[in-house]
Amino acid sequence: GKLVVSPDPSDPQARLSLRHLDQLTGTPIPGTDVAFSPFISWDSRTLGFVKSSAVYTVPIAGGVATPVPNAQTDAIGAPAWTPDGRIVFTNTHGGLSVIRTDGRDLRVIATPDSGYIYVSPSVLPNGKGVLFTISGTATGFTRSGRVAAVSLSGGAPLVIEQDASAPEYDAGYALFVRGDAALSVVPFDQSTLR
Repeated sequence: GKLVVSPDPSDPQARLSLRHLDQLTGTPIPGTDVAFSPFISWDSRTLGFVKSSAVYTVPIAGGVATPVPNAQTDAIGAPAWTPDGRIVFTNTHGGLSVIRTDGRDLRVIATPDSGYIYVSPSVLPNGKGVLFTISGTATGFTRSGRVAAVSLSGGAPLVIEQDASAPEYDAGYALFVRGDAALSVVPFDQSTLR
């Protein structure tokens, strides 16, 4: 896209700021004070964010920020839009859920094993699957993350890569960050999730 949304450290209200790539400075977005984890819709018309453990949306052209009913999250990490306007997010049980912005059709699509959480969802362009990070903690240390994929219809996640996180998809490849902070790329077919 041609938009960047980020926290504005100079804003006394700690709001998110919207900046077009051809601009040097951003504009604070009303209703986003102390918000985090921004995510932009596929059509670049709507901004989503997390605030007080709830998922919110606001029109990028201006308007009122409204909470998405039934979309509660305790996870740090941005939710993601589907091409048809639904939102995939980490639910309060650490699994992935999908919901419409009016709060209808809430569905759990993946539930983690005990001690793990599914974060950083990235919806595939065909709208049929999601890449995400399997993360967890045990006895005070962080377990190494794994990148996985799951159908938006639900089912068992397929692990794509060990010791990896923050997946994204581009033109037949899954991109992710390895545990040593190196960017890595592997071939990935979005229709088979492999």
